[in-house]
Formats: sequence, C-alpha cells, structure tokens
Amino acid sequence: MAFSFSRRSAEEDVGFDLSGNKLYQELTADLALPISKSAFSTWYKYELFRYRSAKKGMMETENAQLRAHDLERFEDRLADKFDLCVRDYYNLLLETANELEKAIASGEAEAELSFELDDRGMKRLISVDEPTDKAAFCRFFRDFLAGMGFNAEVDLERWTRAKKVRHYDLSKFVEDVENGTDLGSSYSEETEHGTALRIKARKDSAQMLQDKDWPEKKQNSSALLALARDGEGSKRSSSGSSRKKRQLKLAIPEKLKKKPILIAAAALLVLIILFLIVFLPGRNKTPDSVPDNGQQQQTGGVINGTAYAAPIPGTPISATVSASSVLTDGGTTFSAERAIDGDISTCWQESAEGMGEGEWLMLEFAQATDVNAISLRPGAAKTGDTFMRNARPERVEFSFSDGSTLNFSFNDTNAWQSILLPETINTSFIKATILSTYPGTKYEDLGISEFQAFLVSETPAEPEPPQE
Repeated sequence: MAFSFSRRSAEEDVGFDLSGNKLYQELTADLALPISKSAFSTWYKYELFRYRSAKKGMMETENAQLRAHDLERFEDRLADKFDLCVRDYYNLLLETANELEKAIASGEAEAELSFELDDRGMKRLISVDEPTDKAAFCRFFRDFLAGMGFNAEVDLERWTRAKKVRHYDLSKFVEDVENGTDLGSSYSEETEHGTALRIKARKDSAQMLQDKDWPEKKQNSSALLALARDGEGSKRSSSGSSRKKRQLKLAIPEKLKKKPILIAAAALLVLIILFLIVFLPGRNKTPDSVPDNGQQQQTGGVINGTAYAAPIPGTPISATVSASSVLTDGGTTFSAERAIDGDISTCWQESAEGMGEGEWLMLEFAQATDVNAISLRPGAAKTGDTFMRNARPERVEFSFSDGSTLNFSFNDTNAWQSILLPETINTSFIKATILSTYPGTKYEDLGISEFQAFLVSETPAEPEPPQE
C-alpha cells in the first residue's frame, strides 16, 4: 500500500526523533535474535502513519500533529506488537527443532523444511531485500541448528504466484439468492507475494567435532530453546500488561528555540512554583528532610527509628498482606503475598503510573500485636541486575493503627535493611507507603522482595546504618 508520511511536521510538534532508532535500541537490547534495523524502521514509520491517520480520521495526514503522550501511547502499542512478533520468532525456532528431531527419529538421513512467514509475525523483524540483514539471519539459523548437531543449509526467499479471484455481480445477488440459482460472478487474476524460510538439514557428528565453536553454539541453542519452551523469549511485557516501559525525553522544539523570551518566562514560572512548594509553611506533617544515615527526627506524631544493616534474627510475626496495586506481566502476577513468602527471589511489584510514589504495602495481624522491629528487602532482589532495572523505595512512611508514623530513608543497596523502634507499639497493622523512589534503569515498576515485622526480646548487637 502506498502512503505518504511527513516526518518533519511531527518532529517539530514534539521535538522527538521519529526514525524509531531509540525504540529499536530499547526493544532489542536484551534479545539474542537478529532483528533487522531497516525492517523495523520501515514498520515503525508505517504504523506511525496509520496511527496518525486514525487519530485525524483521514488517510492523508501531512499536517497531522502529535503530542508527547500520543507518541508514548503509540510506542507502547508498537512495543506490544513487537513482543508478539518475537514470540512468533521463538515459536519458529521451537517448531524447526521439533520437526528436525522428528524427521531424524523416523530414520530420515536428511530433512527438508519450508515455513511460510506470516506478514503480522516475525516477518516484520527481518529483511529479505537487504543482503546484510538476510545473511545475518541465515547465519544465525545455521548456528542455531549446528548447536543441535545439524549441518544445515538455510535460505530466505520471496515468492510470487498468480491467483484467481472470484467477483460477484452484486446487482443480481438478491435475485440469485431468492431463485436459488448460481450467483452471477466473474474471475480476475491477481498476484500473491510471500516470504518462505527453506531449510535442508542432516545430522553430522563429524562436523560437530571439527567445529571448535560447537560447544558455544550448543549452549546458545539450548538457551534459545529453553526460552521458547518456557514462553519467556520476550522479557518485556506481553500485550495488555500494565508494565511501564519508557519515559519520553523530549528535545526543545524548533519553534521555541527561536523564542528565547518565552523560554526564560517559562523557566521563571517553574522556579516560582518550586519556591512556593519548597518553602510553603505547614505543607505536610512529615519532616522536611530525611537524614542519609537512615534515622528520623522526632516531629509531632512521627517516631524515631534506628537503622540496622541486617535482617532481624528470629521468626517474623505472622500476618496477611495487601497492596494498593499489583503488576501482572507476561502471565506472571507479582502479588503482595510474594513480599511475605520468605523468598527474596520473588517480589511484590506495583502497577500504577509513575515509579510507585503513593503506592503502599500493608501487613495485617489477626489481632493487635506488639511490634518493635521492621525488616525490609527493597527492590526486586533476585539478582543485582533485576534490582537495578526496576524502581526501589527510597523514603517510606510506616503507619500503625495507634495513629503513629515512622518515616525512614533506605539506602540504594540490594541487602536487608531493618528498623529498630524506640519502644514497642501495639498495632493491628503496619502500612508502608512509598514517598520517593530510586529509578530503575529500564522499568518504572517498584518492587519490594520481603516485608517483615518482629517482636525481639533484646536489641541485636551493634546496630549500624546500611553501608553504601
């Protein structure tokens, strides 16, 4: 389908690069699959054209304008479609492996396979016309099959064929139906196009022994098949999930660059607003600042807490747990119960907009219980990588059923961080509300791996603030 696309007008509207390069880098950063940049760019521009056309309610949108949230919504939708294409990619790897193993098990010395690539699937991510991209794809597939012990020939090819299309005479449609006669029709010949993956493979033990890279290829192939079988080939969210993936970083539009007075006035207005927010007296009941050593000053109903850089020894008080929101991503629900299961490789994650400010996690006891210590494992603590990629709590307000609150500042470390209360509190719940967060390097979803309450008979030895 032919279409026109005005890149310049949209760039001026939002000050953003609409080539798709940034989104391409983000989506392919963790993938072990060859994704054609040229194919993705073509798909990106076409989908953006359709999005703008639908937004304006017309097919010619040379002057259509996009705002920042429009572009963010579009890229989120395209990212969901990308995940489905990647899923199709992994399904093809799995199907190829199964068919070859089946052929060899049946006694065939050589197997030939042919797969038609769906226009709405992985075909969007590969290029047949770009020689470099095509060669990279075929080499990837050969290495994948080599890791399984196959010597294979792989090729991508376009095909065309003539197709007869039947056209009905609508003027006689009702009459033919009422009379029970054949519908009046005629035929025309049209051309179909498609892309096919052709594979010819055979088991070759000698080739495996000669290939010094075979152990690495075998390991890579096993990893790819494991991802395909587990349904985790795409590590991002599937369509319809609530994972928040990006924050737009907008450049200054060209129109504003030519009007420095407007920029200065806008900057002055922002400074005035910030001044009023920061220095407006009595704006909240919490302390104005949080000491970096993890301790809080006494202010009204806010109690002190002493940091302890270790889990509290002993058994946590039995409790049920609830949360303000729960993230569901790729079939996995990061429920509140994950924060009390005693396993730091699981975590609760919220699903609200932003990085979790205002979200809460609450322990509830069967009856009012004495508590004098709280222990938290902030973030998605499974690995150092998952910890940094997701948002973590920085300042947290702990509130109790007697009306008292404790405001605490956590260090940004993947370790247990505990709080020793100055006195025992009798409470039926402990509610942890997120006041501020450390941003994740990739995702905005905030996580907490463990949340526990204790009644300890004596103060643990040598309490100290968490180490950086």
